[in-house]
Amino acid sequence: MTASADAEAIAGLYACGWLLVHESLAELVGLAPTVSVALEHAQAAGGIVEAAGRARAVLGARADDLTGHTRQAFASVQQHTPAATWPEALLKNHLIVGMGLDLSTRTHATWPEQVSVVLAGGPGRDLAAQVQASITGLDLDETTTSRTALFGRRVIAELSAQAQRIAGRDTALARALTGAEAGSADEISHTVELIQDLVEGAAQRMLALGLQP
Repeated sequence: MTASADAEAIAGLYACGWLLVHESLAELVGLAPTVSVALEHAQAAGGIVEAAGRARAVLGARADDLTGHTRQAFASVQQHTPAATWPEALLKNHLIVGMGLDLSTRTHATWPEQVSVVLAGGPGRDLAAQVQASITGLDLDETTTSRTALFGRRVIAELSAQAQRIAGRDTALARALTGAEAGSADEISHTVELIQDLVEGAAQRMLALGLQP
């Protein structure tokens, strides 16, 4: 069965998002304090690998054509927010994965059935739990806490900027996520509200860790 335009748009977004998670995770395991800790986090990402395969099945042979702008936007997140420490890497993954989970929670009720299978099993939740447990268990001094919070603010700002970039270029995706007519005033207002909600969710994650967003 050929996927609908809405299904392709959402699957493409998550496929690119999971590539960003993989890139950020590679950075994280490279900064992990031990091999055992690195393996724990890599293993927790197994559900995302499976989900990426399901997203690819929805996109089919048109994957590259459907995801070009989105892939570039997410690549910019990794390029502009390289983590230099283990706490920064944990926080970055915590924010990225958390934003993806928030987006699915906020929008998946109206997703086409063809793309709903991409979320089967809650991909990303195991990794989110592992990263949150690790970052919560850190005992950081005041200087490291301040630097990590500053880095987190940079990550949130970059994610927000790229989300706006994607929404501005991909009206089909905006329509699929908001249910509003592409290019309409409703679509614009709903998209702005959605991005604001995602940013606020990321800020609340930082606050829950005792970091100033």
